[in-house]
Amino acid sequence: MNPSSQAQPHQTDQDKQTIAYIEAIMYQFKDSINAKDFRMPHEVKPGEQPSIWRYMADYFDTEQDLVQKTQATTPGPSKFGLKETLESYKMAGAAYPDFHIEVKEMKTDLDVKAGWATVFVNLESSGLPKEVTRTSVTVFDWKRRNGEWKCVSSWAANGMPGI
Repeated sequence: MNPSSQAQPHQTDQDKQTIAYIEAIMYQFKDSINAKDFRMPHEVKPGEQPSIWRYMADYFDTEQDLVQKTQATTPGPSKFGLKETLESYKMAGAAYPDFHIEVKEMKTDLDVKAGWATVFVNLESSGLPKEVTRTSVTVFDWKRRNGEWKCVSSWAANGMPGI
């Protein structure tokens, strides 16, 4: 079973295509994290596969526990950009080679006219540390500019293990 959004009766074909497009990119984000591919778009060499992170807006920011723990210089919630986010995942991948995430469920709310989409992802991460599995919900906001969809922000709420 593909844990993605179910079609809503009021969705147009364009809505369904846009949701499928955004969700396919979301799965590629997951695949890139699991493959430990954290190259920024400008780090890709000619002839190499383009970086999946090119779908992040230049002004992307996140509030995620992993990034907070590895990048924060002061206590409390902070927002970080794509560079810090990828550095955090790179550090986690180096320290915990078994670190892996799985998408358990995905739901996308879309407003094509306004050019906004919000993707809710139920994730399960394992291997950070070894033999520990955690659940979380991560919310990704997307915006369409000049006909191109980009992820502009994300935040995560950690679940409780074993529930």
